[in-house]
Amino acid sequence: SLDVRLYESEIATSITLFGDCVGHCGADAATRHTRTLMQATQRGLQQIMKSEKITKACLDALTDVSRHGPWEAVKDIPRNSQLYQLAMTDKESLEDPFMVVSAQSAICNVVFFRPESPTCYADAQSHMGCFLNSLPFTQDDDEAKAYHARFCSFMESGAIDMESGAMQMVQIIARIMNEVYEDKDVVLPETVQRFQTIVAGIKSKLQPPQDWAFLMQHLPEAEQASLHTLLSS
Repeated sequence: SLDVRLYESEIATSITLFGDCVGHCGADAATRHTRTLMQATQRGLQQIMKSEKITKACLDALTDVSRHGPWEAVKDIPRNSQLYQLAMTDKESLEDPFMVVSAQSAICNVVFFRPESPTCYADAQSHMGCFLNSLPFTQDDDEAKAYHARFCSFMESGAIDMESGAMQMVQIIARIMNEVYEDKDVVLPETVQRFQTIVAGIKSKLQPPQDWAFLMQHLPEAEQASLHTLLSS
């Protein structure tokens, strides 16, 4: 086998090239290259973080195959324990937080966003923590819009317990809106309207001692300002 220390750049570059083929060269290329790429990324993730270059290349490639690869080849991505552990890591604990974001994206794409997902992942609730940890999603504008709209759907449908999770949900919404108010194109206009309705509903239902004023006191000033602007617009 190759000595990773000697061929780190070459291995990472090869994985990146295969990932680009799967992500950008059409369905035939995705079908042709996904299995080879999956084998390479699985081997790479077995030694996760021993080579940051290879780890990052594997994670970037997995985000591509999770979106475009044949279902049978990618359906078990969320069951990779090393990947899941990384996805649940505090982003701020790593020099490159986008490695965590890529792991989250690879898992969530398969569990929540593929047409086959509802059949294979009827237990999607067990992956909700990973999904929530990925928010606000800012890695890709189009994907961010899909993630944030799905977040609304989870709250509206009751898939998320809004009573016990009210503070966490409000804080996530505030952080997403921070991105919007910084001119990031990460939500659809109708998603903002849904956020307004959801936050207003939470505000009206909270009771002392943990009422709206209590919740706001425990949020950073920037997030308080975002919520005030959201509810006032």
